[in-house]
Amino acid sequence: MDLIISSFSSNSGKTLLTTALLNYYKNQVRPYKIGPDFIDIQFHKKICGADSINLDLFMMNEVQVSWIYNHYKKKINIIEGVMGFYDGIDKGVSTYDIAKALKIPVVLVIDGSGSYSTISALLKGILEYKKDNFIAGIILNKLSSINHYNLIKSQIELDHKELKIFGWIKKENNLLNHTYLGLDLKDLDKIEQLCKEVLKNIDLKELEKLSSKSASISNYPFKKIKKIDKRAIVVNDECFSFLYKDNLEVLKELFSEVKIISAVKDEVVLKDFDFLYLPGGYVEDEHHYNLIKNSINFKKSLIE
Repeated sequence: MDLIISSFSSNSGKTLLTTALLNYYKNQVRPYKIGPDFIDIQFHKKICGADSINLDLFMMNEVQVSWIYNHYKKKINIIEGVMGFYDGIDKGVSTYDIAKALKIPVVLVIDGSGSYSTISALLKGILEYKKDNFIAGIILNKLSSINHYNLIKSQIELDHKELKIFGWIKKENNLLNHTYLGLDLKDLDKIEQLCKEVLKNIDLKELEKLSSKSASISNYPFKKIKKIDKRAIVVNDECFSFLYKDNLEVLKELFSEVKIISAVKDEVVLKDFDFLYLPGGYVEDEHHYNLIKNSINFKKSLIE
């Protein structure tokens, strides 16, 4: 299964559905995130146990993005989109652009609250704006009842016979908390039950039929890196967490040794290393603040 999860806009349910699917298929799924996002990729990994890979057409060209996708892909691959489906098209970095580059089917998660026939009209605009959109079907979110679902479903089936309707999500199931940067990573205790409820009315067998038509790229499309006989330290933990997997892989290609240490565990920076990488992160509450504040040996070794 290969699919991209997108929507009309942010806060429509992309992450909710992505979370439920990653939890359901964990240990056999590869998660991806479109664009330069540090928070969602952490959440993906916590849910399914696999590193989430960024697909970014601003940092890479189409050939490089295709190589990255195929290099990491598994039997099941789920890509979470960014904002609305066409947002970023002016810069060539939208979810639409990724779908077109990789030839991967798109499932739109649509907020159906407070509407029914109008959703079909909005879909008409989305589908006709770009004919090569790879939109395969929809899942309706924030619905009050099965009757509400059937009202919308009937109109869409009448107007858009080419679309598959994979199911719906009840509005009471939209319970994941958000911080100002994304999902609250402390929300994991709710996940199991939430995911069961989210997928309760979704046809997973039909979703599993979706697959990519992209061809694998055999030639390595990046500049070859010559290894140097130097050693690097990367600080990566709960606070210094803004680290892309591929950035780490590049450091491993470049340096003869790469050691990962934790500031929150008060691990020291060894003096005989040649390069130190402190990734970004955020300290947004007392818990995170105290983790860093109490790292006495770590901070002392940085000064020395």
